[in-house]
Amino acid sequence: MAGYKNISRTIWNVILTEAALQLVNGGLMLILLLYLKTKGYSDNENATFFASRFLGVLLISLPLGIYIRNKKLAGFFKTAAIALPILTLLAIVAIEAKADWAIYLSFMFWGIAFSLGEISKIPFIMRNAKTENLTKSITLAYATWSFGAVLSGLIIFSLSSVNSEFFDHKNCLIAIALLSLVGIYFSWNIKNEYEPKLDENFQTSKKFSSYNWKKISAALIPTFIIAVGAGMSIPFIPLFFNSVFEMDYGTFSGYGFIAYSLVFGMMLFTPGIKNKLGFALAIPLTQILSVSCLILLALMEFYNGWHWALSLALIAYILRQPLMNIAQPLTTEIIMRYVGKENHEITASLMALIWNGSFVVSSMIFGLMRKMDIAFAIIFFCTATLYFIAIVWYQFIIRKTLRMGEF
Repeated sequence: MAGYKNISRTIWNVILTEAALQLVNGGLMLILLLYLKTKGYSDNENATFFASRFLGVLLISLPLGIYIRNKKLAGFFKTAAIALPILTLLAIVAIEAKADWAIYLSFMFWGIAFSLGEISKIPFIMRNAKTENLTKSITLAYATWSFGAVLSGLIIFSLSSVNSEFFDHKNCLIAIALLSLVGIYFSWNIKNEYEPKLDENFQTSKKFSSYNWKKISAALIPTFIIAVGAGMSIPFIPLFFNSVFEMDYGTFSGYGFIAYSLVFGMMLFTPGIKNKLGFALAIPLTQILSVSCLILLALMEFYNGWHWALSLALIAYILRQPLMNIAQPLTTEIIMRYVGKENHEITASLMALIWNGSFVVSSMIFGLMRKMDIAFAIIFFCTATLYFIAIVWYQFIIRKTLRMGEF
């Protein structure tokens, strides 16, 4: 744990900027769908609004990944730190006015602003982190997601406990958006960034041919498979507990706080787990345990009348989060090492494209399945099946990377 102190101040400022952005993202993930539901929107409509966030990322990912290859990245974090809270507030205004077109647009631009930081963070770390601090830096970059969820969950739970009538969904989200403005301070302190040299071989006419598409495609297939499955289930777990167990947003946010606290705490041990077990064991072990928890969670829909059903569902939900998230920094490091430094920026942008593009499609699939009254459990079982396929594929990538002598 002490090794985290050796990470440079520049990378710490990027991580803290990301933490502020993830504070907003965490709040939206926890109560946005429930907020929309209180305004009379159906699960199908909610899924469509939710998908518009990812549509913005879909539009910006590939061109941004190409553009930043030889560019300094600090400016992208500054723009995101300013734009994201403002767009969140505009989205709230649109929801209150029930202006569907404005909801779509605000969340689409929200996705674009969020991408500026998300796509840039891993290339920034790969450029600026010392080799001995690489795994730790990537781990902290991913831990910002759980930190944002923990803090937003704590804020929502605390505010709703103090005065649930005033601190409803809307005012909780407004409070979180205002607090996230602290990210502006950290983004303006990102200094001493390594400036990449101009790649003479990277000419406009040769942009696409200069990448190793065979390696990039092979590395990103398991990301695509997991993203499709996750998009059909993970964002909609709050709806699962609300529909199956009639759990309100304040109570769920409290359990969300516990889950994401475990994610944040356990992710800090990721470098140690990697050093002890190695990539080939650490990745599949944590992922298989996580998928098992998702299957248990799904089964509780069929036994929701059982006295222990809610308790088991909550235990499965709380444990699933840290187990799956421990693997994410490790799979990202494997992918980046496998594709090589000349492909880092485009790979990071394609990872964002895949995650957010698949969430658009998966959210629509979820909406259609719910419209057909398909049980949450069946949807979650589909996610589990896709996860198992991806776990096997990651082993292929790990073995290829080991043969390349990257470790």
